[in-house]
Amino acid sequence: MNSRHRPLHACGVSILATVDFAIGKTQHINGPIGSTLRRVAKLAKFATPFIYAMQIQWLTFLSFIDDAILAIEKITEKLFPPSARVFDKVDEIVLMIVFLPEKFDGALNKFSTIIHRVPFLDRAPTLVITSLNSLVSMLNYWGHENSRVNEKTIGVDRSCNMDSSDDINHASLENFPPMISECEHKAVHDISLSSRVKGSYKEALERGKEETPNEIMEKECEIEKKI
Repeated sequence: MNSRHRPLHACGVSILATVDFAIGKTQHINGPIGSTLRRVAKLAKFATPFIYAMQIQWLTFLSFIDDAILAIEKITEKLFPPSARVFDKVDEIVLMIVFLPEKFDGALNKFSTIIHRVPFLDRAPTLVITSLNSLVSMLNYWGHENSRVNEKTIGVDRSCNMDSSDDINHASLENFPPMISECEHKAVHDISLSSRVKGSYKEALERGKEETPNEIMEKECEIEKKI
């Protein structure tokens, strides 16, 4: 009874060993899939201590549960002795699980030799690998195209910006009245017209001495008010 294997611990070790064998086989694949798997394996090497620590904790937890299972088996055999046959059969299954990784590795090796002997089977894995490589290449291309689309800048309509700026300027002019009144504007206009009258330089000086522009503007405003 004490020579029985730990069922959960044996299953955990078998799963880890099978995964290790599978990863080793995939490292020899050519094409994008093989390069991707090799990159993943290189990145996983940096996390190897953490992975080993997680594996040890997981297997320790499974061993703790196995101790409880074996204790229950022992009590059950004492109370019901015919149950020993059932537990022996379970132990045989556990023993098969223990040797499963080695059988898996041997089966892969035999499968590769059989494939090389049969022409059709030799081409089938090549077709599968090439189709997977093309699928990976298409996915990489689509991802690259999507990244390029996201990097494109959005064009801005300058005419729209000009119209909006004109509207803003027009609104600001409506909100803020002009600083110069109409009469002052008219006076300034009259002064500008009067300044265009042809004459000699002496006459211009005499007109400038007689009335200043401010006086002319005041007179024009008074005339407008009287009207």
